[in-house]
Amino acid sequence: MTTPQHPASTLFSYRFGQAEFDESESLLRVDGEPIAVERRPLELLAALLHSPGVVLTKAELLASLWQRNEANLSDNALANAVSKLRRALGEATGALVRTVPGVGYLLEGPIERVAQAHRGDAPLMLKPGQKVAGAEDYRLKSLLAESRNSSVWLAEHESSRQPSVFKFCNSGDGLSALKREFTLAKVLRQSLGRRPDRVEILAANFSDAPYWLQSEHCGENFLNWATTDPAAKAMNTDQRVALFLQVAQSVAVAHSVGVLHKDIKPANVLIEPRGDSGWQIRLTDFGSGRLLDPGTLQALGVTAMGLTLTERVSLDSGRGTLMYLAPELLAGEVPTVQSDLYALGLMLYQWLVGDFRRPLSTGWETDIADPLLRDDIAAATHGQAAQRCASVAEWVGRLARLADRRLEREAARAAALVTAAAEQELARSRARRPLIAAVMASLFLGLAVSLWFFQRSQQALTLAQQQTERAQAINDFLNKDLLQSADISERGARLSLSVPELLQKASARASARFKGQDAVEASVRMQLGQMNLNISAFPQAEAEFQRAWTLLEASQAKEEGMLARLALARTLTRDSKFDEARRWLEEAERDAGPQAAQGSTEVALQLARTRFTLLSFTHETKAALPFGEQALALQEQLHPGDLADRAGLRRDLGDGYYRANRYDRAKELLTVVLKPPFSPESIGTVAFERARLALVNASMSDADADADHVLSDLGLVRDRIAAVLGPDEYTVNTARISMAGVLSVMGRFEEARKESQATYDSLLRTMGADHQATRISAMNLAVTNLRTGHARQALAMLDELRAWAVQTFQHEDHAMVSGIDFYRGQALNELGRPALALPILEALKADAIAQTAPAADWAFKLQGEQGRALALLGRPAEASPLLEAALAGMKANGTADWFQAPLQQALLRAGSRKPVPRRPENPAVTALSG
Repeated sequence: MTTPQHPASTLFSYRFGQAEFDESESLLRVDGEPIAVERRPLELLAALLHSPGVVLTKAELLASLWQRNEANLSDNALANAVSKLRRALGEATGALVRTVPGVGYLLEGPIERVAQAHRGDAPLMLKPGQKVAGAEDYRLKSLLAESRNSSVWLAEHESSRQPSVFKFCNSGDGLSALKREFTLAKVLRQSLGRRPDRVEILAANFSDAPYWLQSEHCGENFLNWATTDPAAKAMNTDQRVALFLQVAQSVAVAHSVGVLHKDIKPANVLIEPRGDSGWQIRLTDFGSGRLLDPGTLQALGVTAMGLTLTERVSLDSGRGTLMYLAPELLAGEVPTVQSDLYALGLMLYQWLVGDFRRPLSTGWETDIADPLLRDDIAAATHGQAAQRCASVAEWVGRLARLADRRLEREAARAAALVTAAAEQELARSRARRPLIAAVMASLFLGLAVSLWFFQRSQQALTLAQQQTERAQAINDFLNKDLLQSADISERGARLSLSVPELLQKASARASARFKGQDAVEASVRMQLGQMNLNISAFPQAEAEFQRAWTLLEASQAKEEGMLARLALARTLTRDSKFDEARRWLEEAERDAGPQAAQGSTEVALQLARTRFTLLSFTHETKAALPFGEQALALQEQLHPGDLADRAGLRRDLGDGYYRANRYDRAKELLTVVLKPPFSPESIGTVAFERARLALVNASMSDADADADHVLSDLGLVRDRIAAVLGPDEYTVNTARISMAGVLSVMGRFEEARKESQATYDSLLRTMGADHQATRISAMNLAVTNLRTGHARQALAMLDELRAWAVQTFQHEDHAMVSGIDFYRGQALNELGRPALALPILEALKADAIAQTAPAADWAFKLQGEQGRALALLGRPAEASPLLEAALAGMKANGTADWFQAPLQQALLRAGSRKPVPRRPENPAVTALSG
């Protein structure tokens, strides 16, 4: 057996094919460009380069690269590494990595090898009193730390007695680490300036051994201080969290400019007293760090030393201190911000329990008394990186709001009592309606937290006092007014009392109950508005938000009034009153001032959310997405415990990405909402099913999506929401719209037409003729009429819809207008009127159509319908290329056969140079029409 050869002392640079691999920097270049490669493929390449032209068996490679017996590891791991390596090398050079069937792999071709550096460092012969070579004004005082590759010394300036810290090494990996730390220090300094939470690098020597970095002396390391200083041992939990926030905030700031630390541990945190009797934390030792963005160095004009593109994104995932390495790094995966977050979470746990030797093992939760802190540690240290917080900044936001979250938790307990009381009240009669019970349980989730007002009071009462008083007032109102409205046990009560009627009764009692208490009534109105919005009762929600704003304007509560106006603007948007919504939003933005949208404030969050909602509903999807991302980031930072609100934002943003044809991001956002901690119990059944609906819609973009399965999922979502809110509810109808679309894709046009007609009738009855959902349903009905041979009827409906869309969206090339015009052109072709169809179709852009009906094949559909019009006009020379290209694109994208059939027929006619005859209006003939 041949063992892969790893030179004991020398590191080389190899050239082969169009590639170059530098062992000393672990850098792969192809055609002169640095290539990012994961750790295992790079190690495989090194092994093959060390034994050029020699077949290395699978067993040898597995034993060498994974240090495991072949029997304990699947060949798939090795095959996967080979595949990634070939992709990184490119087609020509990747072909040099040959598979020897049943045996192993070898690297063919001529290979040049040039010695670069040495692996083994000579011992550092340093001692106290010795002058620092290259900085002779400093003498070494004491050894602070020592490892295999380096040593850290405290030194003192001979004349000023100013202390400094020097980190030494001789060569090899230690030198690369020093260069990396120096480079990252420059990135941090140029991006952020001087900061009190970071140790500054003062000087460096990379020309002669021993090499060194000189940095500020900033106190002792956190590990020593925490285990020996009486001040540390005397700290309570809240003081420990407050101190640790400095560490986490420093990491978050580094991440904000694209710098990963990769070796977060107590020994790499320094602490010293501040003048205000507090403590100053500093993060140090970025020698294992890396950059997330390859363009950062060039943008800042920083020379890359000890830091390669490969290292920025994928190399040496296992570098760092073992205890603090995230599970994915131990498995050889790419380091991310979640890897640093894992180390922070573990360090927080150890700091809280006062033991930095204790691992995060099974049962660790029993060591942490506060359930919120248990949640925070779990959110940082989940075994799956995707299940951790999205960023350290988000996690910092959770910790910073710990006191507020405790108050909210107490209020939530009150809400639970109210919910229980609601269920008991409603259960007193055996004849009570299940619908009301389900809705009330869903709507009461979190209401007694009094979301919004309780944290923003400017009155003289303390925050805690005010929260208690208002919570009691609102809980009494919900219990005595809203729930008593639902008491069907009273003689003469109607058994069919609906949820909107319950909310209407409660609304009528609110003014009398809170007379003279404008702030409390406004809070109740905001909650009633949200409850009405949750059941798609848009006019009622508008009235509640309008009343809340009026009360707040009278009491001159500026910020709270701003939030009420923005809630009203979002509700008007959902009710298709776009001009009115735009006016409220613009007035709010003007009054708030240009700086209001910046920073991490509630006003900034709601401004971004409102702008996102308005742009989304007016089909300006790409413009909307940045505002949606801003709103989600702020929500996660300001309200990390509000799962229902986060679920709603993720759902809306995911739907936006779906409409922008960015399906991967859409599914990434939506999948999270269907996993713990999100559940029907934590966010409500309706909210959970609405998120599921958005994900099912997004999944229709998958090339291998099973239409029957999608249709079944849509039916389940429709039925679950209908069971709570009734068959005519807005979201129930949006699910039915999607179902009609799937039925059309499956070629089941008559079923799709019936579903579209029923949906249109329901929306017309509940939302009115001019609501956007009603109009979209009418468009679907027109299209299904077209598919079932009623092209003339379809065209009449589409012409009316176009006039509405132009008036509503104020310009002819709006996405909605484009979508309608495509089907108008198709209908005109179907009716044998290509002279009218062709100019309509030629004026369209596929990207605009896709914003109203996301699909990857719109360019080909549009091209095909243009070719069909030309064929109908007897212009085969122009028609044939368009039709051929369209059909090829449709085939590649999996477009339904029924859509392609009329285009294939048109191509045959164009090829024979005969005009395509007009297709009769007959369902049997037109069922396969485009």
